[in-house]
Amino acid sequence: MPAVHPDIDRLSSTIAAVYDSAIDPGRWPEALEQTAGLLGGRTASIGISDAVTRETIMRTSWGVPEPYLSNYAEYVATMPFYALYAQMAVEEAKAGSTMYDMGEFRSSLFYREWAKPQGLEDVAALCLMNDRHRFGIFGVNIGDDRDLAGPADIEVLKLLAPHVRRAATIGDLLDVSALSAARMEAALDILATGIMLVDTELRVLHANRAAARLLDAGEGLGYASGRLSARWPTANAAIQTAVARAAQGDLAIGRAGFSLPVPRDGQAAAILHVLPIPHSQPRRELAPRAAAAIFVASADAPPSAPVDALAALYDLSRAEAMTLEQIGAGRSPSEAAAKLGVSVSTVKSHLVRVFRKTGTSRQPELVHLVGSLSVSIGAPA
Repeated sequence: MPAVHPDIDRLSSTIAAVYDSAIDPGRWPEALEQTAGLLGGRTASIGISDAVTRETIMRTSWGVPEPYLSNYAEYVATMPFYALYAQMAVEEAKAGSTMYDMGEFRSSLFYREWAKPQGLEDVAALCLMNDRHRFGIFGVNIGDDRDLAGPADIEVLKLLAPHVRRAATIGDLLDVSALSAARMEAALDILATGIMLVDTELRVLHANRAAARLLDAGEGLGYASGRLSARWPTANAAIQTAVARAAQGDLAIGRAGFSLPVPRDGQAAAILHVLPIPHSQPRRELAPRAAAAIFVASADAPPSAPVDALAALYDLSRAEAMTLEQIGAGRSPSEAAAKLGVSVSTVKSHLVRVFRKTGTSRQPELVHLVGSLSVSIGAPA
């Protein structure tokens, strides 16, 4: 049977497993199993590679038996659709059967010797990363006991997209081997990534050495009466929103606090990623009283993509952020609709919400907003 819209409990459980995997990558198989269950899939995997060298940085699978797990690397280059993955946009989800000719796929060496023996017929794939630094794919393989991947499967992946991206991005920042240390605070201090543990009032319960240096320097982020504070009011409000959402649970945070830029004088913006800390392991081990962990990407990390920055700063959906990006570039609603592949009425509906969330009322104001943001955080307009 194809996927159906998941009930809230199963979706919440899956998202919790995804976020636990950011801190403990050994839990990815559990998250993958739950995702496969939502879609009615047979196997699932997540992979991140270096965009330049194509070296695998992380790959984890669930449901793939030996010897297929071990010899996957031998067959991956023979996939007739492998190059098509690189053409996917971030957070785009597609069924493999809509990307390539199924006759060509079924005649390929990959299908005949790797997929068919496992009873695999299709894949529902989600692009996690696709820039000059990283490329990442999250996918569920569909078995021959059900229909090919369809719209319902794609909708489930879209629901999971911001959560999987957040977990994969945070995991990519961390030297997670250090987190196996007995004393969590000492383990955090080993990490080069800045990490702050905050409560619902933004009181800093713990900042590791990397984060403490950033806060003490007062460059964009600092303390105000013991609370975390950003000098730029828009970023400060976005941090408050993200932590408040995190305190409500994994599902509530949505895309708030992901790739959130905080401008700093004379240098690139600090990029923050907010991770909810619920009453569950292993995230609860970070700090029993914390509402969220805030991760600060290193200075040499890639900047926020404009769409992610806009979404994080103004609490926009991805569609709203993409609309703002187009209008902010000076395009008319009809031009934006053509670029985004949607109707003009859809763009206008998004614009109504964008105006409300950004406190603007006219398109020239949005052009100015996006332009000033690009100067502040060093992102292209």
